[in-house]
Amino acid sequence: MQKRQFSPNRLSLYPKPVVVVTSINNLSEIGAATIAWNGIVSSRPQVISVSFLPDSFTRKCIFESREFVINVPDGSLWKEVNFLGSVSGAWDNKLRSYPPAFQSLSLSPSTLIRAPRVNEFYLNLECRMLRSVQIGLYDCIFGEVLTMHCDASLFVADHPKGNIDFKSVQPLVCLGDQYWTGGRFLGISTENKIHPHGSEH
Repeated sequence: MQKRQFSPNRLSLYPKPVVVVTSINNLSEIGAATIAWNGIVSSRPQVISVSFLPDSFTRKCIFESREFVINVPDGSLWKEVNFLGSVSGAWDNKLRSYPPAFQSLSLSPSTLIRAPRVNEFYLNLECRMLRSVQIGLYDCIFGEVLTMHCDASLFVADHPKGNIDFKSVQPLVCLGDQYWTGGRFLGISTENKIHPHGSEH
């Protein structure tokens, strides 16, 4: 196979899962940020990581409350997911700035932490922050997964601990700056285009 070398400034692993991270601060303001830089770090204990720029409102909420939820959407909600990643600030401020994006989204209480989960996303992981590591511009936050929720229609009992019917899921993934699901192109991410550090992605 012939290979071509190119700049690591376009560093990526393809595809990247797209999630929305929700958290809450001491004033009960809710942060919700779209993140494509995330991944499983350990299964024993169950640890997952998410990376934020330091000016992220959601990151500040996580540092205050030491908890967050990773909400996993499917491709049908990519426009809402993109909007959450394109506008800064608290959930209520985003709602006021573009209500149509929220007509299909609602928040539900979590069971073990204060941070809410996005009800319409098919998978939610409640996490307690363990630590963070600053790497260049980014804070990589490690969280222990305390419990998970999935749509009842997707739950299957083919494993002693439960599982998800992956044949019925169309996860949202990021390829470069593009959203895809099930092999279908959906649209272009606007997050990198308007962020002060966008040119560095």
